[in-house]
Amino acid sequence: EKVDQIEKLAVCFCAAFFSVLLLYLVNFLVAHFTYGFGDCGRQLQSVYEFNGSSLKISVFQYFCFFLAAKLLVYCVFAAIVCFAAAISDTSAKLFGILAAVIGVEAVLYDTISSASYLCLLKHINLVSFLYTKTLFARYLNLNFFGIPVNAIPVFVCSALFLLAFFSVSSVTAFSRCSAVFAGRKALPRIKLFPVRTVSVFLHECYKILFGGKALYILAAFAAITAFSYKPMKENFASADEMYYKQY
Repeated sequence: EKVDQIEKLAVCFCAAFFSVLLLYLVNFLVAHFTYGFGDCGRQLQSVYEFNGSSLKISVFQYFCFFLAAKLLVYCVFAAIVCFAAAISDTSAKLFGILAAVIGVEAVLYDTISSASYLCLLKHINLVSFLYTKTLFARYLNLNFFGIPVNAIPVFVCSALFLLAFFSVSSVTAFSRCSAVFAGRKALPRIKLFPVRTVSVFLHECYKILFGGKALYILAAFAAITAFSYKPMKENFASADEMYYKQY
């Protein structure tokens, strides 16, 4: 049973990878063909919204870090969903748990000030993790029990901890569930493969990505984004902004 749950968890991580690949690859392509990236070897601070960043990285390196951070966040969400599913015996309970978790996290993120002594609850937060861009766009230290700690290592350590914790918890919870499977039977034929398979991983991949239409929905969303996007019109608030852009 633990092996089955590990394979199901791996499928969720694969789904997270495909989500990041399809959604953000389309955004990158649209941005490239609409505006262009310019010299990707230039410093990140040359981009107007990142002039407050303290990172000594190039624009290309930022793209890589941004996608890696997004994938990490998506995997954390996938692990939480797997854990909630393992401890839920009905779909209503599953959706209730997820709605409660996201609701509490959103309230903490919106109501706690960055200057508050509870700022860790604001920044070590699932909703805060979704705003990946702000992590790299500005210099931010968090008050970690009186010690200033940069937000980036805090994000990485906390996200990895949550990923490991909920992954292990989901496998443990699933192995303790009341359902007992007597032996492993050959799963139904998967049309994409020429032979029968007993691999839970392949079966779950097919069930979620194709049977559940997840891959089709992501592909449709990516296509709509690509064909319906209209370029933004630049509006400069001051002459300084215009000169900075020209520079």
